[in-house]
Amino acid sequence: ARAGGRAAARGAMGNQACRCSCLDESMEEEPPQLLEPMRMSSNERAAPSKPRSARRHLILNMDINKTVLMTDGSTGKTAEAVVNEELASASWGVEVDGAWHMSSPVPTVVRPAGETNRHLANYADWVTDRYPGDEHKKERARLKKMFTAPG
Repeated sequence: ARAGGRAAARGAMGNQACRCSCLDESMEEEPPQLLEPMRMSSNERAAPSKPRSARRHLILNMDINKTVLMTDGSTGKTAEAVVNEELASASWGVEVDGAWHMSSPVPTVVRPAGETNRHLANYADWVTDRYPGDEHKKERARLKKMFTAPG
């Protein structure tokens, strides 16, 4: 049954084998017949060619943390913590006497343009440079989460 079906599919498609699900084990002995195109008026709808359960599906797996949801359930971050981390990555400034000072008034994920802005660092990167290594991971996270806190 399958060989006949594949041969019929090859005949209709040239030398290429059909890869659709119509040639599975449950196919009848007779190869499918080619049908004339259906002519329909513009207000008629065509019935689906396969039952809904047999149609192919596209499954997308996405990380929605920090995109659709402003929380991160996997790490327990609150919306406030996520917003602070994002603002820390979009706020640009300079280090003066060991402390970071914001110098660009508008948050942006791209370094502000201009020759004088080459020395700018966003707060998140400054914290990472200031507290490198695994031993400072919790301190970096704490500082980024409280970016907009007073003081």
